[in-house]
Amino acid sequence: MTAFGDTEKLIKVNEYVVSITYRRRIYHHFIFAEIIPEVTWPRDQLYHSTGAISFRLEVIFGSD
Repeated sequence: MTAFGDTEKLIKVNEYVVSITYRRRIYHHFIFAEIIPEVTWPRDQLYHSTGAISFRLEVIFGSD
């Protein structure tokens, strides 16, 4: 869980975020896939929940 905010005159939270990352090797030892579902509660939307899902593909170049 994460909280984002400002600390100027008063401490105020702008957004709360809950996410989890599922990462899996999909090809040999250098290509990975991630699925990241998350729920956010932004202050500017009166803390109503907003869902999202991200997909990420990672390729690592290099030698052993």
